[in-house]
Amino acid sequence: MRNRLRDILKLLKLNPTAIKRKVYQKLYLTANVVGVVIYIVFVAAHVLGSNKMKNGQGFRYWLRDIIEGIPYWPHRCWSRIKCFWKWFPIIWNDHDWDCNYLYIIIKHKLKLMREHHEKDRVVADWAQIVHRIKIAELCLNRLIEDKYAITDYKEHQKKFPFDHLFDHRKKENDGSPAVRISTASPEASADIKKIYAKEEYLKKQDLETFAKIFCKYSRGWWS
Repeated sequence: MRNRLRDILKLLKLNPTAIKRKVYQKLYLTANVVGVVIYIVFVAAHVLGSNKMKNGQGFRYWLRDIIEGIPYWPHRCWSRIKCFWKWFPIIWNDHDWDCNYLYIIIKHKLKLMREHHEKDRVVADWAQIVHRIKIAELCLNRLIEDKYAITDYKEHQKKFPFDHLFDHRKKENDGSPAVRISTASPEASADIKKIYAKEEYLKKQDLETFAKIFCKYSRGWWS
């Protein structure tokens, strides 16, 4: 395939090296233009979001605020790009119809905060902050995975292989509502209720532990 392409380029009297150089130059120029556009967007966002303009303190104060902040614009722009990159996979896979997506967002934020404190170590009790955040992350991770009683369910299936619930319709694909039919024996029903109760207790325990840590310590997670 490459040899054919070279032959075609020779017939057209085109130099492959020159073509590559031109392509690279265009890509480099495009990257620079995109970078400048992103930079202008962030500067404009900073300008439009200026507190002095919002509070109606006048153009002179707003202009002074902008000029004094020029040395910090590249850093702010880069930090915003990094923030967007860190959050993009989470936001891309987010939905509004399940609490698990809320847990995922909170867990990701806690992870970023924990890594920040582990790296900077500005405050004296950074180790305690990291430890408490890790516990909160662990609680959320268990809630997200939802594997509290997976071993119990497997044991239940081994003990009662033919006792189960299933959905039944009078006719296939007729749009009629499914009727849930149980073939479970009294012993199987009692066993599954115990598993449900255990699962609910463990979930509630993790939620309460997370809420307790969050309410008591989260206002001290700063540096």
